[in-house]
Amino acid sequence: MENSNQISQAELAANKNPKEVSLQSILTSDEFQNCSFDLPIVLGKTSGYKTIITDLAELPHLLVGGATGQGKSVFLHAIINSLLHKKRPEELKLVLIDTKNQQFSIYADLKNNFLAKQNNGESVIISETKKVIETLNSLCLEMDDRYDMLNAAQVRNLKEYNEKFKKRHLNPEKGHRLMPYVVVVFDEFADLLAIAGKKVEIPIALLARIGRGVGIHIVIATQRPSANVIGAIKAYFPAIVAFRVSSIIDSRSILDAPGAEHLLGRGDMLFSKGNELMRIQSAFIDTPEIEKFVKSKYIGEQTSVYDTFILPKSSEKPSFPEIKKIDLDPLYEDVSEWAKPKKQVSIAQIQTEYTVGRMRAGRILEQLKVNGIVN
Repeated sequence: MENSNQISQAELAANKNPKEVSLQSILTSDEFQNCSFDLPIVLGKTSGYKTIITDLAELPHLLVGGATGQGKSVFLHAIINSLLHKKRPEELKLVLIDTKNQQFSIYADLKNNFLAKQNNGESVIISETKKVIETLNSLCLEMDDRYDMLNAAQVRNLKEYNEKFKKRHLNPEKGHRLMPYVVVVFDEFADLLAIAGKKVEIPIALLARIGRGVGIHIVIATQRPSANVIGAIKAYFPAIVAFRVSSIIDSRSILDAPGAEHLLGRGDMLFSKGNELMRIQSAFIDTPEIEKFVKSKYIGEQTSVYDTFILPKSSEKPSFPEIKKIDLDPLYEDVSEWAKPKKQVSIAQIQTEYTVGRMRAGRILEQLKVNGIVN
């Protein structure tokens, strides 16, 4: 189903007086400094120069698509720097996945305060496919551990748990600990998917499905937002940013609507959340600014209650339990019997066969994959 909030020709028209949107000017503004979001990120400004800041914790995950050179990487840096400006090391840990090893090395100096890693002494910027898979499996273990601690503390979410811990109502000697938000950022998902396939699809879908309750949030960027790249995970990403794409087909794939093929490039983007569709000029930050900020006393020398945030030990081999029967979609059994002989099905096929929406079809497909019914 297409997004009901179509972009009008007026909204697609270029601003007659374009101006560069400086990320630094927004980060130092009272509007950003005084916002009460748990994970505030700067999106940019509208054509009317209205600043748009949103809460990643509420999104709760973000899918970013667009052709090469249209502004995706700068946008990822804007997200990361927004979080670093607002959160302290004990409140935030970043997992930065960069398979091309080009974008995130600039943050390596933050390994002792803002970055999470596996305890192997290697680079905290994850580029090798094997390490990506291990890290995603580790995050799934971390998610399970966190839910166990929430249950033991008799609270519903990460925020309530940390408040209870800070008030000393939870005993560290019984395994309780302060739990920072964990934000996982992928620079180029399509390349990773082409190599690892299901080994990354399954843990990402699991983390996206239930990770928000324990403070795990995901940002994925891809230069190929086609259905075969994002189809298996899109149902779990209700918030989407689309930069300029090469065709109306790619626009429909990522936005469920046309419009992204008409964008102007250089950070011009569409932001979709629920029934909202908004055109925004992404905030700009260049490499020298990032380097200066990362090396500054304000960020680089902040101390943390953790020397380094170590993820649970895991391996490349996924070890995910079957989805409990109570969690299965009511149509799961019927779809399972229909899908078994096929071995491989798509979201579109499930939609057509069972007359369900795209998001529900995506959830059913993920359940089939986790339980080994289809590849």
